[in-house]
Amino acid sequence: TNGIITQVEFPLARVQPWVDAIFSFDNLGDAATFAIDVANAPAIITRAVAVFQAPIAASYLELPEVSNSSNVVTVQFSPAALASSLWRLAKNRGGNATTADQPTQPSETKPRALYLNSWNHTTLHALKKDKNVTYLQAAYASDNALHTVAQVQNFFPTSKLLQHLECVNMNGRVGFAVLSLIWPQDDNELLQILEWHEKHDIPIFNPHDETIEGGGMKGMSISHQLNFKRITDPAGILNPGKMRCYDEEVSSNCK
Repeated sequence: TNGIITQVEFPLARVQPWVDAIFSFDNLGDAATFAIDVANAPAIITRAVAVFQAPIAASYLELPEVSNSSNVVTVQFSPAALASSLWRLAKNRGGNATTADQPTQPSETKPRALYLNSWNHTTLHALKKDKNVTYLQAAYASDNALHTVAQVQNFFPTSKLLQHLECVNMNGRVGFAVLSLIWPQDDNELLQILEWHEKHDIPIFNPHDETIEGGGMKGMSISHQLNFKRITDPAGILNPGKMRCYDEEVSSNCK
């Protein structure tokens, strides 16, 4: 919106194989707790840990050996990690390992890689089967992530919201990036869902608003962004309509 990227730097790590493992739980809270336990465990090297409230995994992702009642955690981990610790953590939380894909298995016999079921892939798979579904973008802070999982589950019926959680590092501890599937009847109900989250201190990065003011940058200084845009994009050719304040040219209303 406010500039052009001219250089990107990112760290590299050594190439290694990854094992895909799927765990099923009767209880969403147990699934979420297991996911955080795994992501926080220093002996288990993971690339991705995701949680899917029932019946997301069975209905939309078509994961093997998963039932409609299964709350599922998918884990991509290094075979060099202590796999026995992973299985023990699942058992301690009442979970079962339904499948684990070994990296030595021929590629033509492998199911779809788990990373192709996570993050925004989940929403896309759901949309293929249900055109009425959309999604949220939110975050559950690491210090109360599990409490928030229960809070959301207790308030919203599964006909309106199903939680999809991705483990992310938040200042050294694991919380959840949230891409829950939702079924609002109309824009008014969508707004009510968003407002409920924000009322309960769950930050929303609204994917249904194309502007930066209404999307995920609620904590920014609008006046600073407006001044920066005027310097870097004086003709207003970058992403027109993305910044309400710039289009209105009324900085006093945007502070």
